[in-house]
Amino acid sequence: MQDITQDITPATGTAQLPQQTSRKRSIEEIETALGETTPDRAGFVATVQSAARELDAEYLFELPASGLALDCERIAMLRMKADDREDIFLLVKLGADGETITVAEPDEDTKGLTDFARAFVNVLTRL
Repeated sequence: MQDITQDITPATGTAQLPQQTSRKRSIEEIETALGETTPDRAGFVATVQSAARELDAEYLFELPASGLALDCERIAMLRMKADDREDIFLLVKLGADGETITVAEPDEDTKGLTDFARAFVNVLTRL
């Protein structure tokens, strides 16, 4: 799974595309809201939910990493609405140490999880 602490600039070095800029800003906002928090395993969900509320993001669900990402123990999925663009889905990962929290953009390894999150949101919006 790609850790999004790196820059998401196109290879040409030109200005970022609007979706990439929005995604990078969202990741930075979530990381800032999480701050230097080092919750234990039980506090992970509460910490992520608090950060989501602070940023007007939606906390969708949390589950064991179960092989989706080798470097973490649990994964939470957040959705941030993007004006006139596709919603932004972000993974918040609790590291294998049970303390480190990182934010990542879904990648090929977590595509199934992201597809599930989109379907989950679609069902909820139809209720």
